Amino acid sequence: MSFMKSARGKKKQRIFLFVVAGLVIISFLSSIIAVNFI
Repeated sequence: MSFMKSARGKKKQRIFLFVVAGLVIISFLSSIIAVNFI
């Protein structure tokens, strides 16, 4: 993976990881809310 070597690729990778973590947290919270309402 050559994009990891450049600083620009590293920044993009960090943003991608941040977005993935955010989606996981949102899905986790929504599942907890759904369980509480049922």
